[in-house]
Amino acid sequence: MNMDAHEKARSWIDRRLAAEATDEENRLLDEHLAVCAACRLSLERSLRALRGLGELTLDVDPGLTARVQAAIARRARDLERRRAHRRRMILGLAAALLLTAAGSFAVWTLTPPAWTAGVVIFWTIPSLCAALGLLAPHLLAPPPRKRELVS
Repeated sequence: MNMDAHEKARSWIDRRLAAEATDEENRLLDEHLAVCAACRLSLERSLRALRGLGELTLDVDPGLTARVQAAIARRARDLERRRAHRRRMILGLAAALLLTAAGSFAVWTLTPPAWTAGVVIFWTIPSLCAALGLLAPHLLAPPPRKRELVS
């Protein structure tokens, strides 16, 4: 039998052991196993290894699952608190920026030109720079990814 047939048979063996083989693959594998001792031996060794894994026992701390779930829940609450804090901060900064712009516009239109220059130099520009400096990290940061928990 050529090497390609053995490679296919080993692939079918893997699929059968994973319970993913189709009826056609199982039929072709059975036909191949009837004439190929090497592939039969490979199947027997794989079955023996799987049985050995099934008999393997591990001692796991019973409270481990509860501790892991509690840590995940704490982390989720922490992330939600941070998201809420960030939202409040952005809204506060946006309100400050809006009030600065409205106040600057009012002073600009209702006062003499000398006052207008003072407002631009000493009030508007620093306020805008501060607001943009505080908002920039939050606006440029990618949103946190939501991860699904495996239960």
